[in-house]
Amino acid sequence: MTGYASEYARFVSLKASSGSPDQEFYINTRTFNNQLSFRGITCTTVNVTFEVEGNQTVVLLNLTAHAYPDATYRLFDNGIVLANPSDNSYEFDLSKIAPGVGFKRIKATTQQDATTNNGSIVGEKVTLGLRDGLYLEKYNVNALKDISTGNNIGFQLFPNPCIDYITLQNTSNNEETYYDIFDISGKNISSGFLNSDVATIKTNFTKGMYLILLKNNKQTFYSKLIKK
Repeated sequence: MTGYASEYARFVSLKASSGSPDQEFYINTRTFNNQLSFRGITCTTVNVTFEVEGNQTVVLLNLTAHAYPDATYRLFDNGIVLANPSDNSYEFDLSKIAPGVGFKRIKATTQQDATTNNGSIVGEKVTLGLRDGLYLEKYNVNALKDISTGNNIGFQLFPNPCIDYITLQNTSNNEETYYDIFDISGKNISSGFLNSDVATIKTNFTKGMYLILLKNNKQTFYSKLIKK
């Protein structure tokens, strides 16, 4: 700008005829790449207006525009990142994104969101609110030991199917053990700590099929649970 050194940054504003928010950044004599996005586009043609501080020439190279999904995801070796930058909620179908792969929320540590990151298994579909993101860990349920097969692994679960309660018996494992019960959507409906060799758990939830997990410092066990 006139009267200022060439390195002095100049303010640039971008406005779209449809979509939000307005985009702002600074430029100087150095060449750089930039990527900007607008949410909530409601028409097929969008006019973008550049407003640049000062009256000196600005050069734009390789300017392109692209339609982008309302939400996106990225698969990793051990999990998946879900991102929804839009102004509306979005439902991800994990069964189509990663067929045959199970996912669970990470377990929150200190100063993390313990409500979102509660370690629970998620169902086939996950909904994110507007401008939200979520990381999920891969969860291979087939790698767990199934206590419903009758294998001698130190736990017994009965009755199954159940009506009003179930009994968990720790027959040979002295490890502190926690339990979680999930419905078919992956929602955690009951959890607790087995503080004795035998624990009775009330099953005051609706009829259907559930998954119960038993976890200690060494292993994780699971069983399908039927509520009549």
